[in-house]
Amino acid sequence: MPRNFTIALVLTTAAVLLLSWLDPWVFATVRAEGIYNQDWGRLLRVMGFAPTWILIALGITLSRRGLAASHGVRAVRMPGLFLLASIAATGLVGELVKLVVRRGRPVPTDGLYSLVPWTGSWSTGALGFPSTHAIVAFAGAFAMAKLSPRSAPVWLALGAGCALTRLLDGKHFLSDVVAAAVLAAGLATILWEAMSPGRLDPA
Repeated sequence: MPRNFTIALVLTTAAVLLLSWLDPWVFATVRAEGIYNQDWGRLLRVMGFAPTWILIALGITLSRRGLAASHGVRAVRMPGLFLLASIAATGLVGELVKLVVRRGRPVPTDGLYSLVPWTGSWSTGALGFPSTHAIVAFAGAFAMAKLSPRSAPVWLALGAGCALTRLLDGKHFLSDVVAAAVLAAGLATILWEAMSPGRLDPA
């Protein structure tokens, strides 16, 4: 068995055990009622709203139109397409994982794990693992961090802030948002290698 695989397996197992212990405590402790009544709470939540990133991708593409003559059409389109692909692919994978895992949200069971039975419905509204808002926010944040490493702290802070509001609002376990971050980071890296969109930062 490859050494890196063994290390990853051990770390993943340890993380799962740790989060299973922390989840009830975080749910009971990290709370702020009415978080989305605050402007900053709403700002962070919309980072997990796909149209927010669609508009950012559009802005990136429009800002690069002047490069078409000197750098080609690909240089204009690919950064925005990479951002869109990241949120679309990650969001889709997140929904599929929800349907497979079927872990319920924490509120109905007062912070205890529960499995939602299959009823023939494809709705994921009652499912919490991983967090949809967090996975979209992290997908956009990791994609922008790759496109513009110099501005990475801003994007990653926004992604983490969105995840935090889901905890403060009591809609998710800590492991829901951590899983979202891991999936988003992995898929953004895969798409970066596959699409090679190029960086936005000047040399």
